[in-house]
Amino acid sequence: MTYTREERSTILTVGLGEVLVRLGFVPVTAVVPALATELGVSASDASWILTLFILTLAGSLLVAGRLGDLLGHPRLFAVGGLIFTVTAAVTAVVTDFTTLVIVRAFQGVGAALVSGN
Repeated sequence: MTYTREERSTILTVGLGEVLVRLGFVPVTAVVPALATELGVSASDASWILTLFILTLAGSLLVAGRLGDLLGHPRLFAVGGLIFTVTAAVTAVVTDFTTLVIVRAFQGVGAALVSGN
């Protein structure tokens, strides 16, 4: 089976988007204890950094897909990628636990826009 250039670029873009989303939560599980120590919170509180990301991703995934039906999947995929990238940059410089958890929630919404579209 041969694919056109457009089909290949679509498959590559979607694949890279999904890798981006997976990188949003898989590596974080390994560093939660270190984050807890660094931010001065308990390990159970620090687990909210990962949990809220997953909850917002799962909770907004169907809405993101429906919005893609209404507004266009490529557009919302791009918006989701932008939200995800900006929030990833913000999480790299945030030193406050509450702010980090809120930013991770927005990152989950961006991930839902990528995965849902």
